Amino acid sequence: MSKNKGPESYNRLEMRMKHEWMVFRQVFGAISKYPKNRADIRVFAKRLLTAAHDEEIELIKHIAGPSGDINCVGYCEICGINLYGDNVSPSAWTMPCNLKGCSYE
Repeated sequence: MSKNKGPESYNRLEMRMKHEWMVFRQVFGAISKYPKNRADIRVFAKRLLTAAHDEEIELIKHIAGPSGDINCVGYCEICGINLYGDNVSPSAWTMPCNLKGCSYE
């Protein structure tokens, strides 16, 4: 057992707790605002909690943000478009972003 319980380990613990609290607030704040039926809320909550467990803060924002989409399963790290379905691709109506390096163009 480490004897170093000084300020450095305390600061790391404090930062981790702040991060966990931020995720908790985003997830449960989004769930409380979702005005659909009970089955939809279960799907929504499961997606958000899975993203929170995997520490996917950006995915939480894409699912529960102001223009969030419950069906979103991922996002492009280059252009930020939402990705859908089992094959994790953009929807058919998504316009090409024309950004260099985007694999979904």
